[in-house]
Amino acid sequence: MDIDLVVVAGATDPNTPCILAAARATGMTVAQVTPSPESEPAVSWDPATGTLWLDGDPVHARGAFLRYDVFGPGGALPGRGPMDQGRADRALGWYSTLASWAMADDAVRAFNRATEQRAGLKGYAIARAAALGVPVPATRLTNDRAAIAVLGPPEALIAKPAGGGSYCRPVDALVADAAAWPDGRAPAPAIVQDRLDYPEVRVFLIGGTPFVFETTARTLDFRSDRASVTTHAPPSRVPPALMARLQALARDLRLDFCAFDLKTRAGGGTGPLGDLVFLEVNSGPMFSAFDALAGGALAQAMVRWLVTGRAEQTDRPMAAE
Repeated sequence: MDIDLVVVAGATDPNTPCILAAARATGMTVAQVTPSPESEPAVSWDPATGTLWLDGDPVHARGAFLRYDVFGPGGALPGRGPMDQGRADRALGWYSTLASWAMADDAVRAFNRATEQRAGLKGYAIARAAALGVPVPATRLTNDRAAIAVLGPPEALIAKPAGGGSYCRPVDALVADAAAWPDGRAPAPAIVQDRLDYPEVRVFLIGGTPFVFETTARTLDFRSDRASVTTHAPPSRVPPALMARLQALARDLRLDFCAFDLKTRAGGGTGPLGDLVFLEVNSGPMFSAFDALAGGALAQAMVRWLVTGRAEQTDRPMAAE
């Protein structure tokens, strides 16, 4: 069976229906590998021959969308003998199997095929951004309470986990909690940086094509503010000189699909790079809410790239339908 796209993602992931709808809206033929809490598809792959079977049928695909399922149910599925697995193991099993198939077949287009593991290291990405001339805030990755003082007063700093996975927090509240610093050391390093201002800008790059969004909020981390406001902006919202450096950074990290998060330097800025400062890059970002703001243009560009190697570019926001 020849198809355009295999979608590998969790059934309960809100990004899954978004990418499926985009593919179908463009007339693509799609096969789903979307495990759910109730059932799983039947999948078989022969690494020696490269043959993939979905529900018993051999499949030849032009592209594959691969997303690790972080939304699946926890716990083990009962009554399945030696193949019982917990949430993380099930998600890893599905992702590892289908990602192995896609990466082993050079004829299958997939995002970030050439990316190395280091591209997912937040500290490494900051180092590469700085090396390529992308503005970055003063930063330390540290668990040493004394080292934080080098960056400035605690009220002017934020901290976030070095590996991601949680919200930003103000440093003044953290350093005031003496119990969190036995012997002046925290249990694990964190990223400590200058506190920045809104607006925050997210730049999705799909094969180098930018899609830009701008957010304002009342809280340090906009994800904790239900009143935060995000709008779809034209690529020109980011100064061309800075956009060129972000595109160079994506190439350096070998990322075909990613999202850069930028925030505004306190007090503004001048010059060709403007006042936006690099926060981080995500190689597997959430995108469904942003796609809705873009009227479906983001996800459609994603599936087009996966099947044809091209993503359409626009210099103006697209109204949501």
